[in-house]
Amino acid sequence: MSAVHQHAGRFDLGKSELAGLRGDPSMAFGLRLAQSGFPTLIPDLVGFEERQRPGDDPASAEKFDAFIRIAEGSSLQAKHTSDVAVATSWLAENEDISGPIGIMGHSLGGQITLFNLAFDNRLKAGVINCGIGTLTSIRERRIPHNPAWFVPGLIERGDVQSIAANITDPQVLVVAGTVDPWFPASGVREVVDAFPPGACDFREERTAHELSERTLSAAVIWLQRNL
Repeated sequence: MSAVHQHAGRFDLGKSELAGLRGDPSMAFGLRLAQSGFPTLIPDLVGFEERQRPGDDPASAEKFDAFIRIAEGSSLQAKHTSDVAVATSWLAENEDISGPIGIMGHSLGGQITLFNLAFDNRLKAGVINCGIGTLTSIRERRIPHNPAWFVPGLIERGDVQSIAANITDPQVLVVAGTVDPWFPASGVREVVDAFPPGACDFREERTAHELSERTLSAAVIWLQRNL
């Protein structure tokens, strides 16, 4: 398993929060996955914890990095996706680890989970918690998401639904809060409806932008059944 951390503007946190060493205890799902028997790798995304960019203002440094990547014909989302693919390679090539590989992420981590499931066929199942929605719904409500969300040309190519539609083999569990201020429920449902038939299980909770104990327990059971 790869466990992918959130953003939350906490550039000082990454793998440590998911491992239960620092930060929000409810985010320690990497530790829970490991305790549940899944060999779990928790990478720091670029800009976070041990991979913080130089400079006094990490948020400004993140935006500059994203803009430069766009100018070069790429995106910050592409960087995150490729970095997590490296983690998948490590899991796949480790002689001490056997069996199918999964992925789980919350918020930014859920966003990245979606893209990796779409473009890395080595992943067999994934859990996305509070991490998907349409760019159109985000634009309409002027929600200032992390800069990796804004992939050049994505809206004209069918928005985030086009990414979901590309997931044909892996099984996906999507969990969303009905009052999540970062991901409008209407946009979440549009993306969920775009998954191929049978590819996505959808769990909607009467919560905001969080990972509840009930959701985490359900996610572990789901992964045990699908990996």
